[in-house]
Amino acid sequence: MSLAEKTLTWILKGGLLLTPFLVFVVTRSMYFPFITGKNFLFRILIEFLAALWIWGALAYPRLRLRFSPVVWAAIAFVAVMGIATIFALSPYRSFWSSYERMEGYLGLLHLGAYFLLLVSVFTTERDWKMFFYTSTGASVLVSLYAVMQLAGKFDIHQGGTRVDATFGNATY
Repeated sequence: MSLAEKTLTWILKGGLLLTPFLVFVVTRSMYFPFITGKNFLFRILIEFLAALWIWGALAYPRLRLRFSPVVWAAIAFVAVMGIATIFALSPYRSFWSSYERMEGYLGLLHLGAYFLLLVSVFTTERDWKMFFYTSTGASVLVSLYAVMQLAGKFDIHQGGTRVDATFGNATY
């Protein structure tokens, strides 16, 4: 593996390992501070990584997508949802969603790209363990933040004693 390929692979892995930490993003300058910032940063990061990955896959065969039944099922799901979006009562809303939810087809396309990036870049058990441990670590940190809210060190955003950590909604 050349130095350029190794560097690109580690940039891709590093970017994907950042995604569990996007849960800590709270953009108080936006109307929906607990939703929009996380989503915008996720989408920007995935678009950047996807562009790098496509370039890398053209140059380096190891980065190319390996098709499996799960990959085909995910691609089929995104395609079927695209057809459902076209024939929805409000295709515009189905595609874009709203800033409050950010769950339209555009969001699904980003999640689909995220999945394809994960299965293309994380190819070994060691890679997946690293992703699992990173995700678990981010979860523990969010939980500690919630405990600190109960201890009175951080504000509870919805008031009362129902902690919301950086999610903005105690239900989550």
